[in-house]
Amino acid sequence: MNHMTFRHTVFIIDDLYNHSPEFFEYFKEKYPSALLNFFKKDGKSDFIVNVEKITVEALSTRQLSYEHDVVLCFAKTQINDDPLLCIPFIRSEDDLEVNNFPTINAFVFPQIQMEDYDTLMHDITFTILSRFGVDHFHRKVFISYRRREREALALDLLAKLSSDKSGFEVFLDTRKLDVGVHFMDDIRNAISQTDVFLLLYSPTYMTTPFTQKEFYTALTAGAGIIVLCEGTPDDFKDDKCFPNGLPTLFYSSDSNVDFTDGKLQELIRIMNTERQNFKKHKMYRFGRMTNKLKMVSLSSFATTARGSDAKEFVYPLYCPPTSLDLQRIENQAAHDKGSHVIIYDHWAIPQTYDDNIRWIMEKKHIALRTLQECYMQTSGNESIQSVRPVVFLSASIPEFSGQLKCNFAFIHEIIVTLVEEVINRRGTLVFGGHPTITPIIMNMMELYQQKNNGEYPDIKLYQSEFFKEKFSPEVYDFPADNLVIVEKAGISSDEKKCKAESLQKMRETMLDRGGQAPFTHGVFIGGVVKEDKTCGVWTECEMFHSRYPGAPCVTFEDTGTDLEKIRNIAGDDAFKKQPKIEDFVDLFNSK
Repeated sequence: MNHMTFRHTVFIIDDLYNHSPEFFEYFKEKYPSALLNFFKKDGKSDFIVNVEKITVEALSTRQLSYEHDVVLCFAKTQINDDPLLCIPFIRSEDDLEVNNFPTINAFVFPQIQMEDYDTLMHDITFTILSRFGVDHFHRKVFISYRRREREALALDLLAKLSSDKSGFEVFLDTRKLDVGVHFMDDIRNAISQTDVFLLLYSPTYMTTPFTQKEFYTALTAGAGIIVLCEGTPDDFKDDKCFPNGLPTLFYSSDSNVDFTDGKLQELIRIMNTERQNFKKHKMYRFGRMTNKLKMVSLSSFATTARGSDAKEFVYPLYCPPTSLDLQRIENQAAHDKGSHVIIYDHWAIPQTYDDNIRWIMEKKHIALRTLQECYMQTSGNESIQSVRPVVFLSASIPEFSGQLKCNFAFIHEIIVTLVEEVINRRGTLVFGGHPTITPIIMNMMELYQQKNNGEYPDIKLYQSEFFKEKFSPEVYDFPADNLVIVEKAGISSDEKKCKAESLQKMRETMLDRGGQAPFTHGVFIGGVVKEDKTCGVWTECEMFHSRYPGAPCVTFEDTGTDLEKIRNIAGDDAFKKQPKIEDFVDLFNSK
């Protein structure tokens, strides 16, 4: 199939360029490579990307493409070519009032500092893509809270973030949920469409099933999570439930009802940063899981059906398709001959909503393909299916008072990616549970079960009967065939000895596999070092390596794991440090 080569140019009007020349020189250098790296396949690209400084007068003399070109300018700049895509930049609120540009489609652009360059560049990049229909840029925020403890703050934030100038669309359960729908399905669907998840922390937030499910659904969906907390960091240093390692904004008690303007602006800045992280995360996933697609325009990809020259147009959507998305794609399908397919990430979408989307599109002759289906079709599924990983996971959230660096969100991103990869490859995952690890895995299992005729993936949770009184609620949610409770060891009256022996018995049962397929990989994350200088993750790594010396022991930086300790236990041949998620995924492809 021959692909047309086309040119995409970003024109920057000179007075905007001169407002911050250092930044726009940076943008000119980075934007083409950022876009090409995403759309380039097999070292090749089907289009040329340029960034050019230009005057309004010179712009009027150029041959422009309304499908592929875009102009960056100040809001007051008069561009005579009305159909041309323009992205306005705002220097003050006067520009908003005079020109009536909503913030959702414009940038408030004071003189910027170098540390803001990357965030602003990504913001502009994703805005351009969204205006061409490649990416969602809705600025959606979901507020999660315990009603009896944080309702006043939630309502105050709803009013302020929903104002005309903030540009955010806010989901709050008391204002958005419909009567007669399944409560948790509606919540999950809303979270699957959000860029930013705003967690209003309170003493009981992490102890109730509904807020826990909201939180772990947000982690599964990859949303940017921000914690708002009344008090100071010192107030929560001994709080075992506090979600450390996430972006956190502390506020004083007297601002609980009236969130001050200064704090609001600080919150919006953090939300914008986390929104960019969300977009980068989604773009990476689509790049990795659709790596055989060829781009034919800024708004669609194309492949050639096997054994045929017919074009297949593919539209990637990072969130569930909205009615506007469906209408746009339907209009385009009416003009372009060939088959048309929407690809979207369905992990966090409840099955009822997934079914509704498919029902709507069935009569429009536009196919729907989940990102996971696309991954299996385009990533050489024969090799993926032939090597089914059997993974042992040893993970716990470390104490944050230690010296080792720990990123809470990164730990959970690893867990989500691991579970997804094991499921896609029809593999097996075995783990011993942790109060913050078990819920996110259970959440993914529930979503998988909805979409697979009630069947669960091959994920086994082992627990010791010794800790039965302390089991988290999610342990009891695990299906019977996926939960193994190992009898506690001995009848010793020495509780400490009984605990140690019971843990040892559970670990031996978990690792010996009882004649089933041996483990192919071990993943070791976090670990709490006790007063006696022991650590459960180290112990399990020693036991794993002694039984499976040829299996790689995988660990990560920024998870609080003592990398040198794991290296010493496993040895250089088995030790695998994976600083990036993509390296971790590639590990499954190597024999």
